[in-house]
Amino acid sequence: MATSREEATERGKKKADAKAKERQGKSKKGKGKDGGDPGRPSVANHPRAAASVRRVKGIAGLLGFVIGGYLSHHAGLSMASVLERALLVGIGSYVLAWGCAVAVWRQIVLAELRMIFDLHQEHVRGLSGGGSAGEASGGAPGGGPAGAGS
Repeated sequence: MATSREEATERGKKKADAKAKERQGKSKKGKGKDGGDPGRPSVANHPRAAASVRRVKGIAGLLGFVIGGYLSHHAGLSMASVLERALLVGIGSYVLAWGCAVAVWRQIVLAELRMIFDLHQEHVRGLSGGGSAGEASGGAPGGGPAGAGS
């Protein structure tokens, strides 16, 4: 009885490992250039950016649908044409809003990274300026050359 339990455990482990490898392979294949590495900065990996892009896409799609339907209805078209045009305008506004939101958030993410990098550099300069590094650099504040600004 113990042998069959051990064999079942081994089979279960092998199946779990195979499924994990399969999922890992699928996630690499299915992702775009930014979604593959979770540590890499991107709009998709940024929590506020991803939520904002989703919200903007949804609102733009709905507004496009409503405006397209309203304008088509007031033009005196049949209901089938009104719905068709409303759907097309909704899809178009969804795609346009998605592109604009990603472009804006890409710049925001890069600015945040620059700010974090600058803060880190200031912190490192502050740490290196306190000891013998300040004396070795001629006594300049921040460990850099005298008269160096940013």
